[in-house]
Amino acid sequence: MLIDSTDPLLHRPSKLITDEQLADYATQLQPSASLLVEHVFKFDALGISACQIGIDLAMFVMLVDGQPKICVNPQIVAASFNMEMQKEGCLSYPNLHVNVRRPTGAMVRYHTLDGQEVTEHLEGLAARIWLHEYDHVNGICFVDRVGKLSLSMAKKRMAKKQKKEVR
Repeated sequence: MLIDSTDPLLHRPSKLITDEQLADYATQLQPSASLLVEHVFKFDALGISACQIGIDLAMFVMLVDGQPKICVNPQIVAASFNMEMQKEGCLSYPNLHVNVRRPTGAMVRYHTLDGQEVTEHLEGLAARIWLHEYDHVNGICFVDRVGKLSLSMAKKRMAKKQKKEVR
């Protein structure tokens, strides 16, 4: 179940996962990770963070070539100076799409469910998905990254489109 966009859990940093939780991932983290994977496929999404389903843990799943990648305690090591504006959507804000400016690439670090630390460079869509979900872990929603006028216009377009669909 997705939580509502007004839920405070979406707007504050998620709790970091401890070494003990990582060491006992089968008991501590696997149930939450399974729910994330289930939801990313259920909603045909590119990614989803634990906070979006009411779980206060610094963890998300993203799809890479159709396969789920679970990222625990994500960190940005470095981000590209090159920025790109692209339309984004979010499961926490159904039917709302806004242009968001993000780096085109990033060097990222995270842990896998079994505790392995991974550092990798992501580009393009993979970087955008990772950065979007990383924002969720830090209590930032994509609407926080756009101006008030852009957000207002996007909401009006969404309302107009929904009104047409009802007819």
